[in-house]
Amino acid sequence: MALSGTVQKVFSTGFTLKTEWSQNPDIASNTSTITCTHKLVCASGYGLYISARSNSCIVGGVSKTFKSAAISTAGGTTITLGTTTHKINHNADGTASVSLSTTFYPKANIAGKTVNSVTASGTITLNTIPRASSVTCNSFYIGDSTSITINRASTNFTHTIKYTFGNATGVIATKTSEVSIGWTPPTTFHSQIPNATSGNGTVTCETYNGDTLIGTSTADFTAYVKQDQNLPTVTATVVDTNVSTIAVTGDSSIIVKELSKPKVTVTATPKNSATIKQTRIYFGDGSVGTNAETTFTSGVVSSKMTVSATDSRNLTGSTTYDLTTGSK
Repeated sequence: MALSGTVQKVFSTGFTLKTEWSQNPDIASNTSTITCTHKLVCASGYGLYISARSNSCIVGGVSKTFKSAAISTAGGTTITLGTTTHKINHNADGTASVSLSTTFYPKANIAGKTVNSVTASGTITLNTIPRASSVTCNSFYIGDSTSITINRASTNFTHTIKYTFGNATGVIATKTSEVSIGWTPPTTFHSQIPNATSGNGTVTCETYNGDTLIGTSTADFTAYVKQDQNLPTVTATVVDTNVSTIAVTGDSSIIVKELSKPKVTVTATPKNSATIKQTRIYFGDGSVGTNAETTFTSGVVSSKMTVSATDSRNLTGSTTYDLTTGSK
């Protein structure tokens, strides 16, 4: 790739047709203006005497004409025949490679031969015009900070960074010139994944040259729920429903092994947009209840009781009670 170059053709002993080209890129429009200066090199001792001529130059399939003045030289000189300019559209990624063909019409007897026309041609590969910068985003636990890195295509560019996570959208930075951005995603991300412990989102980087949007790029990230901090909380109350044992103990909160018929009521609270999908009650003797309110009509032997709750993310919290002391 180059910003300038030369295409030439030696068409007779002592004579060379040469086109010197230069590129002037326009980042905003993703185009380049190619300026071509067409020259005739006449070696020392090789003369040429012709009137004005109409010639042409084709760059990227678009033809431009240029008129050369009358030539009167005994040789040993370089004559500028004319100049043409050509606007070239670059590819979406900023690259461009085009053909260049210059035709000069001497229509003269040169070195004993009639030369009506001569063409110098070649393919020129232009400098790539910087397009959209690339972006990366580290995955994170919701509530913790993360970092976004911009691989800037040009130091003149600024970038607006946005995020999408489920139905949640927002702007992280607006036309920043920073290439490393710290970001603390909102805890409301939890509401977008009430039934999962992780979810995928996207960071979008809009690349600007001044006020002109050059292009966009994206990067995916994964947001994780902190499982140990999002277990559902679960508590329980236990009362005896056997009127006979209550008559003896005088207190329905006292559970008598094998005689009491304890009713267990579980209270479970999910966290950060999850819902409770199951509760369970376990006694050490193997008695199990699967409802939030369960009465063990056959009585229980063990004084150890564990209640648990599983939420929509399949996270389970539990609490164990000793019914002999009423403590957890």
